[in-house]
Amino acid sequence: MPAQTPSKSRLAALISQGRGLLATDPGEAVSRAHHALRLAPESLEAALLAGAGLRRIGDAAQAAERLKSVVVRAPAVWGPQFEYGAALAALGQSRQAIEHLQRAVALNPAAGLARLALRDQQGLMEGKAPPRDIVPPSVPRRLLESFFGGEPDAPRALAAAGFAPADPIMFKALADCAVGWGLASEAEKRLAEALAASPAFDALRLTYAVALHAQEKFPEAVREVAILRTRSSGFDVLRLDAALKAQTGDYEAALELYDRLLDLMPGEPDLTLARGHVLKTLGRQAEALTAYRQNAAGLSGAGAGYWAIANLKVVAFDEVDLQRMHELIADPRTNPSERVDLHFALGKALEDAGDFAAAFSHYEAGNTLRRGRHPFDPAAHSAFVDATVATMTEAFFSARADAGTRQAGPIFIVGLPRSGSTLVEQILACHSQVEGTAELPDVRILAAQAHARSSACEEGYPASLAGLPADAFTSIGEGYLNRTSLHRRLGRLLFTDKFPGNVLHAGFIHLILPEARIIDVRRDPMACALSAFRQNFAGGQAYSADLGWFASYYRDYERLTAHFDTVLPGRIHRIAYEDLVTRPELEIRRLLAYCGLPFEDACLRPHEANRPVRTASSEQVRRPLDGGGLEDWRRFEPWLAPLRDALDRC
Repeated sequence: MPAQTPSKSRLAALISQGRGLLATDPGEAVSRAHHALRLAPESLEAALLAGAGLRRIGDAAQAAERLKSVVVRAPAVWGPQFEYGAALAALGQSRQAIEHLQRAVALNPAAGLARLALRDQQGLMEGKAPPRDIVPPSVPRRLLESFFGGEPDAPRALAAAGFAPADPIMFKALADCAVGWGLASEAEKRLAEALAASPAFDALRLTYAVALHAQEKFPEAVREVAILRTRSSGFDVLRLDAALKAQTGDYEAALELYDRLLDLMPGEPDLTLARGHVLKTLGRQAEALTAYRQNAAGLSGAGAGYWAIANLKVVAFDEVDLQRMHELIADPRTNPSERVDLHFALGKALEDAGDFAAAFSHYEAGNTLRRGRHPFDPAAHSAFVDATVATMTEAFFSARADAGTRQAGPIFIVGLPRSGSTLVEQILACHSQVEGTAELPDVRILAAQAHARSSACEEGYPASLAGLPADAFTSIGEGYLNRTSLHRRLGRLLFTDKFPGNVLHAGFIHLILPEARIIDVRRDPMACALSAFRQNFAGGQAYSADLGWFASYYRDYERLTAHFDTVLPGRIHRIAYEDLVTRPELEIRRLLAYCGLPFEDACLRPHEANRPVRTASSEQVRRPLDGGGLEDWRRFEPWLAPLRDALDRC
């Protein structure tokens, strides 16, 4: 066999080197490809390498131009079809991208990256549900944390493990995995940078929007989905749009989208459940129950369906339900999340049947699983309260007396979950000058942003607030009002923000919104603790999964609010649930006076309000005010001695 000429040998070496560099240094791979093309302008391999490298450094337009001729010259080779389809996808040309990605998959069914890219593009197209049988790569969490955390050696480690992050298709898949692992905040910055380089890559924009949504950054996610909706009416875009509409108060539009999605994918459990939640929020209880029953009857999502039925708090389960729930709990194939749902649903069913010992056993089993998945650190929380008390002194607030925006508007309803805060919100929303919104995440988000921009951020929040100039609090307050305008639809002067955890940020709220009202709703801690222990919260409130944790949190909650009563006297209005339901007119008049509102008789009839209610108390607040049920917690008193002892020590 004759030896290769020096130019052929050099060409082969350049192409081989370039291929090896694609995963870690695509810019250098392009350089090798261009060198090779100077040696052999007609080389298909060199042209393919150049196009592949250009796509990976974000120059999709040049990549597509280069690859177009390669595809024409080598129509039966899968690699050029994939690279060209991926470049077209980055340019936002989904229909053409799908055509070439389908050819790539047909030519090489084992090409996982091509299948992923095809699935993404099909998810952006209108009129059909994308395939669900394509499994994204399973990447170790530690690799994702190091990569999205910006560790310099992470790209090479990922490439060595077979996950080449320089490829935008793989980068998107890695970001999808990161969001699935709960690393949305870590992935957000890298996604924003990648999107700035490829603004037409809609599949990447969708992942970015999903990451924002996972962090409850609703205004930002809505902005991204609005961009996507100008170019796509595909299944995945509509799905995210529906969720955002439900979470920002546009319930009728959300319902319409869920109906449309279920036409594309009939019976899909997550969609059926989400549709049921919207119906429940709108007060269409019978229709919500039908949707939940559909979930409970299925092979997937049954646990979530049963818990949703139980959480209506107006439906009695029959023996068939009880038997099936027991069978599902015993079935080793039932996933941990559904097992939690089933324990709480069975707890409610057995409580309704009067078997309180068995009910408590299931509540305890469900919470044991919750504790394993969502731990709470009482010592760390106490340290946070210590830091708040140490930082937010009378002198601290006096030095910032002119901080914040003087605009009126927000009424914050804070405290503990299951304390009666939804009832207070419902009462206020009956007033002609108040709009009831929801549990809004914006204070928490803005507090984190304020901490990050502080010159004293290394000291931790809230001590870091001392490192911000006074005028920063004004802009942050204005930012809060801008962000929350997304949830306001009635044009009323005032609006509620009913996120209980905002009590931890009461001092921050005072700094950014000095005209805001803050209402602390209290309830007998024994009743409140048990009610929270029996509630399978969708997220947050990790301390409610252990009665000892709850007692510790309650101690710190009392300590924190007592501190604010001292340094900001009269700033927080306190209302006891027991007083509210036994002497409603007196307490409602006091409440309205604190909010600077005239008394209106409609506030005495909150059950007549025709408004959406999203919280777990949605059905209770649609019943007339009465003092019944105040002592219901005593049915579980035999199992609550440790809680009482812990509370007595507070």
